[in-house]
This record gives sequence, structure tokens and C-alpha cells, in this order.
Amino acid sequence: MWVSAALFAFRTPPTPTANLLTQSVWVSTETWDDFDEDGTFVLDTIACKRDNHWEFHSDSAFMITEDLIKCDSEQTFLDTTRGQWALENNDTRLKFSFAEGAEVFTMNIHTIGQNEVTFHFSGSEDPNDPVVRQRVILHR
Repeated sequence: MWVSAALFAFRTPPTPTANLLTQSVWVSTETWDDFDEDGTFVLDTIACKRDNHWEFHSDSAFMITEDLIKCDSEQTFLDTTRGQWALENNDTRLKFSFAEGAEVFTMNIHTIGQNEVTFHFSGSEDPNDPVVRQRVILHR
């Protein structure tokens, strides 16, 4: 009697943070900047960024799409940004790698809930840089 063995590929189940990110499309609503790094943030959301759609897919792909209000209608190639995303540091950091391979950046996940996520971005290449220079808030 021959016994055949089946090989199975086991995938790590998604974390609660990954589940929240991939449930549905997020819309950017606010951007706050700390221009002089003194800890005081100023609402700095230009109209064309208030309706951008952020999609996180379970296969680690992401897409940011400008909605009705375009930031630069002459450069339509900027209307959609694609790449890969990954959670790091016990789901406290979100790393973005762009499809073009030109840039990788990391945002810290400050808060995440069913209907809102707040990212902190240092603007530094060092993900451990404690200075927060920008906050981005997304809603469902």
C-alpha cells in the first residue's frame, strides 16, 4: 500500500491590524504638519488630498487613488500610486514599498479602529526617528 503525502503551504493568519486595514477602502480626510518640529501640528490638508482612496489588499498590495479633486490634472500618471505594504514592529509600523522601486517609507500607526486610522510620519529614513513631522488621518 502506497501512502501519498500532501504538502500544504501554511500562511500566517492576518493580525487584527491587517484585518482592519484590508476590510474596505479608506479615505484620507486630514493631514497635519509640524513644520518646525516643535510638537505643534497645523492642519494642512489641501483639497485634492481630502478625498484620496487608500486600499490595502490582503496580498500586500496597496493603491492610493486620487478621487474627484486632482492635485495635478496635467500629470495623470500621479492619479494612482501602487506598491506593497507590510506591517512591522508588532503591527505598530506600516512600511510602503512603491512598485517603481524608487522609494520605501514607513509610517507609525498611532491609532487604529474600525472607522479611523492615524499614521505618524517622521519623514526620516530611520523608522525609529522619534520626531513626528506629519499626521495622516483616514476614515471609512
